[in-house]
Amino acid sequence: MKSLVLLMAVVLALGAKTCQKYEKSDKLDVNVCVKNDSKTVFVRPCTDSKYCDFEKLDNNIGSCKDPPKRQISEYCTTSKDCFSGTCKDGKFCKGKDENADCDTDKNDCDVGLYCAKHDNITYKCEKAKEAGKDCMSDAECRVPNFCVNKKCAPPLSADVNQVVYDRRACKTYFMELKDTGNVCANSCKYGKTDNKVTTPPICRANGTCEYRKNGIDEELSCDCGRTSNGTVYCKLFPIEFDLKDVHLFSNDY
Repeated sequence: MKSLVLLMAVVLALGAKTCQKYEKSDKLDVNVCVKNDSKTVFVRPCTDSKYCDFEKLDNNIGSCKDPPKRQISEYCTTSKDCFSGTCKDGKFCKGKDENADCDTDKNDCDVGLYCAKHDNITYKCEKAKEAGKDCMSDAECRVPNFCVNKKCAPPLSADVNQVVYDRRACKTYFMELKDTGNVCANSCKYGKTDNKVTTPPICRANGTCEYRKNGIDEELSCDCGRTSNGTVYCKLFPIEFDLKDVHLFSNDY
């Protein structure tokens, strides 16, 4: 009996997920913000408005980097902060004005405008279209509208099988992707289940999280938290991200 108990303990130990501990260190080089030392990840904050890139390590070392250029309407202090090259009154990044030449690849028109084709060569910034107007892409529609069946329409308004470019346009918030080249064939669909999670999942000894949806059990791997004690946790079930996204999006407008 003792041998069986011991064997079960060994099996659980082998299956358990272990996570590295994160520890603040003042001994890292000046421009280094992360050092991955197998069991422990040493970190320190960056200075001079730089940020630490945890995802891209070179030989287990992460460096402080200049922040990426900010998009139109985002906060700025100088024009060097902005992708558009213009910081309005030291407050926000400004795009190109109406009737100005523009680049569709850069989305460089100001808020409320889009880059419209005038001839085979010229593109100019024009006012974005209101709900009910003809469109060929979401960029043509005024926020928060989307292009649905070639018409600008409010979010969460598209019925099942209607052609859309973004799932946030669908009443079901689900979209089927289809690659047909230059022609959009994505359409709204029903989700497979409502994915209702009955209780907050807890990471088990074997390194998995158990979710229960519609009376059916499903397992996903535990994930690591960047903490000082190397804790593991259960991620939100995918649909929980979707519903949260819908809630935040609908509250923005």
